Amino acid sequence: MEDAATAEISWQWIKYGVESDRDGIGVRVEKELFGRGVEEEMERIERERLVMIGKEKFKKGMYKEVRRIFTRQCTAQILDDFLTLDAYNRIVLHYPKGLTRL
Repeated sequence: MEDAATAEISWQWIKYGVESDRDGIGVRVEKELFGRGVEEEMERIERERLVMIGKEKFKKGMYKEVRRIFTRQCTAQILDDFLTLDAYNRIVLHYPKGLTRL
């Protein structure tokens, strides 16, 4: 649920062009800035996970799919009513009944 809240807040910041005034430097939150932030975070996650689970397990994970869903939701013109449904539907499609790892 925290990820859904983060997506909703990110969507609002991008849609309304919120200006961050961190360290006295005004920066408008736009899709480009958001994209850079996602890239940096995914690189950090990959570094951490490679150490924790190894390259093979990391490749089998759904990190790219999660990134795609999160980015789509945060940059959409209209916010989905239930942000978790997109991820849930993709997990169910990816892991048919009885095979889910949840």
